[in-house]
Amino acid sequence: MLFMIASLAALGGFLFGYDLGLIAGALLYMEPDLRLTEASEEVIVGMAKLGAVFGTFVGGALMQEHGRRKAIAWNSGFFLLGPFIMAVGDDAATVSLGRFVVGMGVGASAVVVPAYVAEMAPKERRGSVVTVYELMVCLGMITSGLVDWGLRGVEHSWRWMVAMPMFPAVLMLAGSAALPESPRWLVIRGRLRDALDVIHTLREGSGVDRDGEDVSTAAVEAELMELWSAVEKERAQVGEPDGEPDAGAAADATAAADAPARKSATRGGGIHGRGMLAVWIRMFRDIRGLTSGPERNAFATALWLAFFNQATCSTSVINFAPEVLERVGVDSDADAVLLASAVSLCKLVGVSASMFLVDRAGRRTLLLVGSHAAAAAMAGLAIAYDVGDAFGSLLCMCVFMLAFSASWAGVFWVVLSELFSMRVKSAAVSAAAATLFATGAFTDFVFLSAARAMGGWAFGAVACVCLCAGVYVQRNLPETAGKSLAEVQAVMAASGGGEGGGEGPGWLARLRRGPAAGGRYVEMS
Repeated sequence: MLFMIASLAALGGFLFGYDLGLIAGALLYMEPDLRLTEASEEVIVGMAKLGAVFGTFVGGALMQEHGRRKAIAWNSGFFLLGPFIMAVGDDAATVSLGRFVVGMGVGASAVVVPAYVAEMAPKERRGSVVTVYELMVCLGMITSGLVDWGLRGVEHSWRWMVAMPMFPAVLMLAGSAALPESPRWLVIRGRLRDALDVIHTLREGSGVDRDGEDVSTAAVEAELMELWSAVEKERAQVGEPDGEPDAGAAADATAAADAPARKSATRGGGIHGRGMLAVWIRMFRDIRGLTSGPERNAFATALWLAFFNQATCSTSVINFAPEVLERVGVDSDADAVLLASAVSLCKLVGVSASMFLVDRAGRRTLLLVGSHAAAAAMAGLAIAYDVGDAFGSLLCMCVFMLAFSASWAGVFWVVLSELFSMRVKSAAVSAAAATLFATGAFTDFVFLSAARAMGGWAFGAVACVCLCAGVYVQRNLPETAGKSLAEVQAVMAASGGGEGGGEGPGWLARLRRGPAAGGRYVEMS
C-alpha cells in the first residue's frame, strides 16, 4: 500500500525525468525546423531548470496552503500546458517558454513529492520510499529516450516528442484523487480523526507496524500521539501558543475531537484562508529567519548539498549526451540518441541500487563513495573527449551517471526531506530546491560552450567539483539513517549550536500543562 501511494505520487518524478530527458533527442530534430544555434540550444535546455527555480516556491506554497495531495494535483497543470506550448511552437522563443512552464511543474513536484512520501513512511523505510521519486525520474528519462528514437522517422517528429508528456500528466491528475493526505499535515490542521484513518490505512496495508508487529488500534494511536507530540514540541520551541487539542484528545483519537481542533487551528492570526500571497510572504519571511536560529545549520547544509548536486553537471550530461557523442565521432543522429539512452539506463540502475542501500549503508556513506567515483569518471571523460574516443566517452558518462545516481541523485532528496521541522519545511525545502535548479540552469546554459572552448578541461573541472562535494559531506553531514525525523533535526540543531536546538525540558512541561487558551495557530508545514 505504501509503495503504491509513493509510486502514484511519484508520477511527478516520471514527468520530471521525461520532460528533461526528451529534449536530448528532440534538439537534434528541432535544429533544421527552428534553425537553432548552439546558444539557442543551451537556452531551450536551461529554461526548464530556470522555470523550476520559480516552481519550487509555487509548490511550497501550494502544499502549505492546500495540503500535499492537492499540490500534486495542481502540478499536473504545468505538465499539461508546457508540452502543449512546445508542440505548437514555431520558433526557439516559444519552445523556450514551454520549457519554462514545464520547469514550473518540475520544481513544484520536486518540493511536494519527496516531502509527501517522507511523511507517509515509517522511519525504517523512509529512505527507500523517498527514493521512489528519483527512480521514477530515471524511468521517465529512459522512456523519453526510447520514444524519441521510436519517433525518429515521423514527420515533424520533435513536436510529437515534446507533446507526449501530456498523456502521463492526465494520469497524474486523475491519480491524485486516490491519494490520501499526509497525516502530519492533517495533525497540523487539527484533523486528528482523519490523520488516524490515514495512518491505520497505511500500516494495515503493510500488514505490520514500524516494529514488525501486527497493526493494532493501540499502535496506530501511539503513532498518532508521537506525531502530535512532535508538532507540539516545535510550537514550544518557537514560543508560540499551541491552539491544538490536548494530549488526552490526541491519545483518544477516535473521540470527536475534530471540530474543536479545526476551530482552534484557524482562529486568531493563522495564515490559512488568506490566499497564496500571504503564504508566499510568510515563506520568504521563514527563509530569511532560517539564516539564524536552531535550524540555520540544517539550512546551510541543504543549500550546499543542492549546489553540489547540480554543479557536477549531472543533468547536463544526460541532456547533452547525444551532442557530446556526435562531437567525438558518432555520425548518425539516431545512433547518438540510441547510444545516449545507455546513460539514462545507468541512472536507473544506480537509483535502484540506492533504494536498496540508502537505509542499509547510510546516506553519508553513499554520498562519499559516489562523489569520488563520479570524480574518477569525469577525469576519464576529460581524456576520452580530447582524443575523440566515442566508446570511451560513452563508457565514462555511463560510469559517472551510475556513481552519481547511486548516491547524490536519490540520497539528496531523502536528506532534504529529513532535515527540517514542520514549522519551516515548506520554506526551507523550496529554497534548497530553488538553489539546486538555479545551479542546474547555469550548468545547462554553459555546458556546450564550455566543452567547445575548454575541451576536456571542462570535464576535469567538473571532476574537481565532485571531489569538493565529497569533502563537504565528510566534514558537515552526520548520518541520518535509522533516526526519526525529530532525532535528525535535533542532531542538526545541536551541531549548529543554535538556541533551542536540544530536547530540553521546556516543551515537555508545556505539553503536561496543556494548551494555552486562545492560542494563535502556527503553520508547521
